[in-house]
Amino acid sequence: MAIADKCELYFKNSELSIQKILNKFTGQLKVATGLASKLMLKNLLLSFAASFILLVGAIGGLLYIQNYKDGTQIAEQKAEETLASERKKIEQDAIEAYKKSGDYKEDACKLVAENITKLEYLHYLHKYIRSDDIKSHIEVRDFYNSLLKEGNKQYKENKK
Repeated sequence: MAIADKCELYFKNSELSIQKILNKFTGQLKVATGLASKLMLKNLLLSFAASFILLVGAIGGLLYIQNYKDGTQIAEQKAEETLASERKKIEQDAIEAYKKSGDYKEDACKLVAENITKLEYLHYLHKYIRSDDIKSHIEVRDFYNSLLKEGNKQYKENKK
């Protein structure tokens, strides 16, 4: 009986020791589980925040690229308009400079001289010759009466 009592005492002591050890490890397990849950929640929130930041950055980047593309298209259009207007201005300045030069007068006289027998030129000479020149210069009057009147008459007949 003494052995049985001692065995029972050892059994109870062992049971209490095991329970203490299990309670200790269970407490540590609960603490570790709580920390792990907090870390998982923290990681989940950080992942969500990072995903949100990346999403906002991507949308912002796309909008920036779209606006940049629109801006460059507008700038290209403005540059083309400016170049076109500058080209017109340069052309007009060149024409004005040419008209003021002696080359213009020489080229106009050369054109008339080379085409003096064509009815269209005779018509325009007849139309634009000044009456003062006809009255004051005998040679111009003879040229007007002999060639220009006849050329103008034929030009009008051909136009009908």
